Amino acid sequence: MEFDRPRAEMCLQSLDLVTLFQDVLGWQAPSEGREIATKAFNRSYRVYCIAQRDDARIWEIKLNAPADLNTKLKARLYQSIHKKYPRP
Repeated sequence: MEFDRPRAEMCLQSLDLVTLFQDVLGWQAPSEGREIATKAFNRSYRVYCIAQRDDARIWEIKLNAPADLNTKLKARLYQSIHKKYPRP
């Protein structure tokens, strides 16, 4: 499969990560565990697996305000995902 750079750039500009990973980069749709509900700093979050390849997974977190995503929150959400899916 040849890399389609214009399509990849379009996906990135429109933040269409599902199409980018699954169609442009050739990753598979998640086979299981598509959604994780978790809490961090007394707030609830939903984390969505949008693509996977072997043991690697791409997770998407939709936030009301992107400014809310700071280093501590990233680390806490990563820990929550890693507890549920410890590989890789």
